[in-house]
Amino acid sequence: MIARIKGKIVELKDNALLLDVQGITYRVFVPAASLQRIGEHTLADNTIELVTFHYYQSDPSRSIPVLIGFLNEIEQEFFEAFMTTENPVPLVPIVTHNRQDLVSLARLFSLLQRSNEGCSS
Repeated sequence: MIARIKGKIVELKDNALLLDVQGITYRVFVPAASLQRIGEHTLADNTIELVTFHYYQSDPSRSIPVLIGFLNEIEQEFFEAFMTTENPVPLVPIVTHNRQDLVSLARLFSLLQRSNEGCSS
């Protein structure tokens, strides 16, 4: 399973990035809220590192690998928890409506985590 990916952004799509990783180009789907902030996490040489969630989308005749990229572990963990909820359908309108609040909350947790790491040194 792919846990992280680091590469050069070749192309920015509506819902994905094309990343060149040592000559191999990967399509990494990125949530809209993260895609809006991608510039904040891109290095000067157009390189970015993403935390990923990797799974296989299956139908009766084939299995397609899907790679979803996140800017940090908190976003990835939230997505994984959301996807493993037995019935996430009732949560979809709440998450959709409160997306910006969730992004702000994820940023807050990231800042708190960085602050705590600085204090424990």
